[in-house]
Amino acid sequence: MTSRPHVPTFDASVVDAVLDEALRLRRIGISIIPVAQNKRPSIKWKSFQSSPADESQVRDWFDKRDDLGLGIILGGISGNIVVRDFDIRDAWQRWAGEYPKLEKLLPAVETSRGRRHVYARISDCPALNYEDGELRAKGQYVVCPPSVHPSGKRYFWLRGFNSLPDVPTLTLEQSGFGRCWLESGEHTVTDRTESTSVRSARSVLSVTDSSLIEATLPHAFGTRRRRLFELARRVRVDPQMQDVPIRELRPLVEQWHQLALPFIRTKCFDESWADFVEAFNNVDLARCGDAAADAMAAADAMELPPEAMRFLSPVNRRLVALCAELGSRSADGVFYLSCRKAATVLGVANHMAVARSLQMLVADGVLIEVIKGGPNTNKASRFRWKGNR
Repeated sequence: MTSRPHVPTFDASVVDAVLDEALRLRRIGISIIPVAQNKRPSIKWKSFQSSPADESQVRDWFDKRDDLGLGIILGGISGNIVVRDFDIRDAWQRWAGEYPKLEKLLPAVETSRGRRHVYARISDCPALNYEDGELRAKGQYVVCPPSVHPSGKRYFWLRGFNSLPDVPTLTLEQSGFGRCWLESGEHTVTDRTESTSVRSARSVLSVTDSSLIEATLPHAFGTRRRRLFELARRVRVDPQMQDVPIRELRPLVEQWHQLALPFIRTKCFDESWADFVEAFNNVDLARCGDAAADAMAAADAMELPPEAMRFLSPVNRRLVALCAELGSRSADGVFYLSCRKAATVLGVANHMAVARSLQMLVADGVLIEVIKGGPNTNKASRFRWKGNR
């Protein structure tokens, strides 16, 4: 008997649960966004930090989608809500022991493997990183129930809230959120995807949506090695990461790999670690101050993108690879590139030939010309990469 192919089923109950919670939070003054199963926003979400989505937009996001979770944008747009993320159960228990009244009062979520999110309202609160987790605040978001953690466990409220006044307004000192709750020398963790070594490496970096890891995650299949090169480049050029031995970066790459799994076909971490090590050793620091030259070096170290294979000329293929790399480094795929700069990094003497090639890429739909530059404007043209990022 021939087996039938598996057809994913649509779970209307999941849609209803997420949509109902999204609408409930929206109505009490919380700015929310949809998140994918890897905990990353499934939309461009910057605008919702200053203006929350209306109800019709929320319905459009979640209606008939059972693969999306829910995120809360933190800070002033949501009534100054912040979240203390305890990655280690012992740290949370120590905080709760010292602040028993707050432990019984503040909204809290269980995420996975004993981890806790504890909510409060703190005005003008900074985002902070600790060995036992982090304090998430303005400019960041947090995944909330009834979303599903990448481990497969569903987030759920240990203690919820029905209105913003239900969430106490505190100072950072009153909340106990302004310190690490690990004892000196203690390094026990409950989740290998966020180890202490990762925290020590990331403690010098901004843990926002544009953080080191999140900014370099792949957006589509076929870009794993390219994005790993970008991760290696960013680590190498960060002055505060200069003295971190490469072996201590392994947990950082492990976390990158874990979050990248939905968009990569190479599931074995060993391959990603080997590619990162190779890229790390090949980053040309002398060229990193020049965005186009650095992008060209990265592109030359990778396989050509599929779009490049439309063209026969090696120069045009490298030009496509250059544009793909520049586009991948921008959140919206938009980048500046003059024909003279492109000619320089391509090693081509005739910059007008490169200008014609750029227009050819626009005509073929590989690029969109957002703003036309040139000698009359004294500015480089602005393009948007349309290919598979």
